[in-house]
Amino acid sequence: FETVGRSLLITQNDALWWVQLRRLKSIGTRCTAGSNGCGTLDARFNQLLESLSMDLLDKVIGDVSLQGNGMLDDFANRLTIIRGGLYVEANKHLCASARIDPLIARMWQLGQTPAAVRIYNND
Repeated sequence: FETVGRSLLITQNDALWWVQLRRLKSIGTRCTAGSNGCGTLDARFNQLLESLSMDLLDKVIGDVSLQGNGMLDDFANRLTIIRGGLYVEANKHLCASARIDPLIARMWQLGQTPAAVRIYNND
């Protein structure tokens, strides 16, 4: 599938180590104004998750939240638009300077910076 109409939540999976959604291009295509929390990509507390392979993901209408994924070291994407906030926290193996900084720089160059950015306690 290429779109997720509302939100994509990947949370609290003790044995999940890899998510591959290589054709996914956008999240939140069916969100309406005022639909709180709609259009979110939320990957939290997946202790063994190493990779989110979303090579074509370009647009997220809501927030992108990567939090508490102990083994996450790869977030492959082509994101250019995050309308909500970008929250990357407590991912012990995710090198923020190698994975997240280029993402923010690309959005900055395109004039598409997220509404909020919080990055801390990562590798």
